[in-house]
Amino acid sequence: MTGTEFRRLREQAGISREQVAGEAGVAVDLVHAWERSGRVPRGSRLALDHALWTLERDAALAKAGVPRCPRAVPGALPAPRDQAAVDDLLRHLDGCGACRAHDDVVRTRVRPEPVTGGILAQAMSYVPGYGLRHSGWRASACAGALLVLALSGTGIVALLAAGLFTLSPALVAAALGVFLVCTVSGAVGGITHHLTRRMRRRGAAGRYASATLSVYAYLVAALALFTGGSLLVGVPVDEGFRGMLADPVGWAIFAVVGAFFGAALAGAERSPGR
Repeated sequence: MTGTEFRRLREQAGISREQVAGEAGVAVDLVHAWERSGRVPRGSRLALDHALWTLERDAALAKAGVPRCPRAVPGALPAPRDQAAVDDLLRHLDGCGACRAHDDVVRTRVRPEPVTGGILAQAMSYVPGYGLRHSGWRASACAGALLVLALSGTGIVALLAAGLFTLSPALVAAALGVFLVCTVSGAVGGITHHLTRRMRRRGAAGRYASATLSVYAYLVAALALFTGGSLLVGVPVDEGFRGMLADPVGWAIFAVVGAFFGAALAGAERSPGR
């Protein structure tokens, strides 16, 4: 979203710069700077956009006369690791009239909530119904699989569009195999990202270490599945690929690729406040 688009949404909602700044916990000059020049950090843009969305949501709920359920306020949400508490809250949400009315108003009268997390959170925001029902390592596994599937699918479509391959039953079977490998290996990378989450609290170095380990976990899983799957169905592993695994230069390339994409993932995972 640009500063001009943000100002248009704010003015349409009848919300002042001071209200947005107060909700985001920043100086009003930052709101003015984004609307005027658009030159503010990405994290600040995300925080301001989410603050505006919160004010829009509260205004829509107040206009509709929907009461706020005490169990639905952010401070009352259980920790994602407490699966029993999450399940209890989900049962409450399914049976509470105020919560159902709240969700109906937000879904039909307010624009989609901006995603303020990193690249994995952004990927999962496109999954219908994603939320408390998918928490912890399961969310990371789904996000990793979805992200890798999207990237691999885009690559395959691009190759077909460029005319480098002709669509055939054999190609479809190969593509399905690639998608299966990408799904499982992407999930492995996502789970690794979840398991190394504490590293990301240690600044840029921690985020880079977590992201790089996640990428390496994905690559190792993909290599293992590719070679194991080929042997399982009786297809010999390509000699060039086998030679790459046996050559130190091949492993050096593997290390460089992992480090590069780890850095890219770490950059995408920067917290909104940075």
